[in-house]
Formats: sequence, C-alpha cells, structure tokens
Amino acid sequence: MIWPSIIIIIIIDVAIGLQFSPFFNNRRVRVDVYEGRVAVQWDVRYFRETAPSLEPASIEVRATGDGRGRGAFATQAIPKGTFLGSYEGDILGSSDLLDRYATSDPEYVIRVDANCFLDGRAARRKSSFTPALMNHATAANVVRYCSSRRPPVVDFFADAEIPEGDELCFDYGDAFWRGRAHSMIDLQWFDPDSPENEGVVMEFLKRKYKQQPETFEAAYVAVVLSFLVFLSQLVVRWYKYHVWMPPLDF
Repeated sequence: MIWPSIIIIIIIDVAIGLQFSPFFNNRRVRVDVYEGRVAVQWDVRYFRETAPSLEPASIEVRATGDGRGRGAFATQAIPKGTFLGSYEGDILGSSDLLDRYATSDPEYVIRVDANCFLDGRAARRKSSFTPALMNHATAANVVRYCSSRRPPVVDFFADAEIPEGDELCFDYGDAFWRGRAHSMIDLQWFDPDSPENEGVVMEFLKRKYKQQPETFEAAYVAVVLSFLVFLSQLVVRWYKYHVWMPPLDF
C-alpha cells in the first residue's frame, strides 16, 4: 500500500514546517537521514549540551522491595530536564542480536533501528547508577532521545521534577512486553534492513538500496530533503498568512 507511506511523508513535513512557527516554538522535531534511513523523533525538549548536570551521588541503586529487583532512586531533588546519562551497552547488529539471544529474551536491549541495538545486559550488573537500571513505568518521570545514530547514543533526561526518594522510571513502550528488540525509540520511516513487508513501493526501494547502496543513498537523501524543504515551506507560508497573519476584514 502506498497510502501509508504518503501519509507518513505528509506528517513529517507538517511537523517540520510547524516547528518554525510561533505557536510551536517550544517544540522540536529531530529528523535523522543516515545510511539510507530516515528516523523522526517528535517533541525533543531536552539536549545534553544545555541540560543541567546530574549532581554526584544524587541517585542510588537499591532493591525496590516489591519484587521488581533493583531500581534507581533519587537521594535528593532532581530538576526537570536534568541529563541523567547515556545508555551503556554492547552495539549489536541484527544477526549478533539473534545469536546472543537465541534461547532467551533480550530484556535490556534498546533498538535504534532494524540493524542496530544497544544491549545493556552487562551494565545492569553495576552497583552504581546507569540508565539500564531504571525500571518501567507508564507514568514515567524520565524520557529518552537518540542523539546519535552512528555510533548509537541514547540519552536520558528527567521529564519532571523528581523529589527525593522517588524512583526514576521510563516507559519501555508497549512492545517491550513482546521483547525489547521490537521497541523502537522513534518513527523509522525508511529502514532497508527491516524484515517487515511495508508495501510494494517501500519493498521496491529496499531492493534498490541493497543492489546499489551508495548510489541509491545519495539520490534518496537528495530527493527526501528537497521534498521536505518544499512541503515545509508550503506549510509555513500557509500558516503565516492564514493563522498567524490572517487577511484583514474591511
């Protein structure tokens, strides 16, 4: 089906266009184009470069007391937006992941894309705080963003003021309960390594990329970026003259 792909493209363009408007000036959309892939992160509000630093010894690792094993708890108030650290783990390709977890579940694996995973299994054994020690909560007080695709870097930030004694948790995502390897950080619009059937057009593009990756990547990136710029300008101009500066009524 081509319509899902077209709808996704329109959503991306609208988001990029609106992020420059006054109404959405507190929102950020991060678009990564790399190795023939396009990934989109919505509402990126925190950045490591500008975020408050975590005070030393402000998080302790101890038993949760409710059967969930260990967890991370604040020993003092942690301000909203504080950078908590990056996910530590082995970088695995899809074949490496399948080999390592042929007979067990990838409980501490974060998926960056269909051929890149971070396995925090070893980091989970640490006695001091590391993001791999945070437990799941639907009403989470921690958020994660992928700040780099190659090499993969996943950063964690306090998404609320965290009082002393509260546990730090982030939302693993609905797909976690079917295996962390299927829980994406964000929207992967085009991923040539994805095993899922995404329709005639997307499967055709995947085959072309695998046949001539370098040629396809250069052409693909140029077309996508040109298309995004064109449509985002249309959205901005429409918003400017119809919402922000509507025609005067005489």
